[in-house]
Amino acid sequence: MLARILLFGALFVLALLLTGCLVGGELSELEMGEIDQAIREEIEKKYPLPDSVSIINHIGDTVRLRTDMTVGEVIEFYREKFTEMGLTELDPVEDWEGKDEVTLTFEGHESGKIVYVDIESGGDDERTKVTLRMKSE
Repeated sequence: MLARILLFGALFVLALLLTGCLVGGELSELEMGEIDQAIREEIEKKYPLPDSVSIINHIGDTVRLRTDMTVGEVIEFYREKFTEMGLTELDPVEDWEGKDEVTLTFEGHESGKIVYVDIESGGDDERTKVTLRMKSE
């Protein structure tokens, strides 16, 4: 019973720390901007990012983001950037117009992994969804 109480107490304190309740409250806009920039720089070690993106999450080799760019603009951006990085597109998608979802596939990443760019139209009112991921060949 004592062990359960101690465990619950430790989890409660951890939750308070993670929410900022014990270390000064909410983060300032400057601190949030610095965190956003650090996350962006970490992601850009693997993947190029357009200027206008909102990063949804970044776990391992997978990054999910949203952008105001159209599906066509996202395709053009990643084709250009990955070509500049020395990657080669496998089975280039030519008939993407009118499709809600498109996946680009590139080889030649310095990690030796295949890079996938999953692009999904957000419809009329939503931003374009992009998932960047890598898998071993």
